[in-house]
Amino acid sequence: MLDVDGLPLPSIMDTGGHERLTASPDIWRRLSKGGDLTVGRGEDEDFVSVKRANYEKYVVALPDVEKVVGDKTLATLGYPFLRNCRSTWNPAKGDVTLERK
Repeated sequence: MLDVDGLPLPSIMDTGGHERLTASPDIWRRLSKGGDLTVGRGEDEDFVSVKRANYEKYVVALPDVEKVVGDKTLATLGYPFLRNCRSTWNPAKGDVTLERK
């Protein structure tokens, strides 16, 4: 679960992709009112920057997150986030533990 401005966002990992945040217009309005989200990358409003987010016990910055407006809320953590982590995969339990490098 990724937490931005006190708003918990369900999240998944995509080892081959980039960060993406899909959320309803209402969730985007709530995130935009907080102080940790900046919309746009230059003139491109399809991207946002998250100055501060919490993932498990870590505080992270996510500079270039693709902004998607949709019905479900889902944060996808991709290679730019994961390259800073060491992962331990436990197929028997069906989980992955991340630690900062």
